[in-house]
Amino acid sequence: MMEQLSKMTKEQRMHVYQANNLPQSQIDQIEASFTPQHPQAQPANPQDSCIFCSIVNGSTPSKKVAENADFVAVLDIQPKTPGHTVLISKRHTDKYDTLSDTELASLNMIKHTVLDKLTNSLGATGSTIMSVNGVSSGQKVPHYAEHIIPTYGEFPELPGFDMIHAQKSSNLVQGIIDSKVENALLDTKTKVKKEERDFSF
Repeated sequence: MMEQLSKMTKEQRMHVYQANNLPQSQIDQIEASFTPQHPQAQPANPQDSCIFCSIVNGSTPSKKVAENADFVAVLDIQPKTPGHTVLISKRHTDKYDTLSDTELASLNMIKHTVLDKLTNSLGATGSTIMSVNGVSSGQKVPHYAEHIIPTYGEFPELPGFDMIHAQKSSNLVQGIIDSKVENALLDTKTKVKKEERDFSF
């Protein structure tokens, strides 16, 4: 009988129970066998499963080096160089362009604080400041953060360097890129000028 019941919906099973005048205690016992013992709990909101949110709220241990109203700076757990620091937005937001003006000001302030500490305390002679902004750029955690990777007198092999250092592209590829960028910028300027005309008195 259990095999037949397992192929039914809960509503169909209830009709069977009623037709057989089963007591509620027996119904509860049978229904418990159809309920997964450890259902996969889904987080109520993204912050509940976000590692950066858990660092910000203190539930995940970290080595904090600076903090202000909108950002916290912690040492990276897999540092590329000594002093590698991650600046994490306290608000759960995924991209740089979603930060408010106040948050952007806070980001710059904490960045200066961390850079000063890296120079004066660790003797850093330079730094690489980088972030991935969106899934298409390789962002793994949907929470905005920036990395400050201090350098110490020699050119390190760091991820992303091959993207930001000058590389020779073919004239054809460069021509296509230049044309698209120029057209996009011209379209923006044209739209702005049109809006200025539309709102002029």
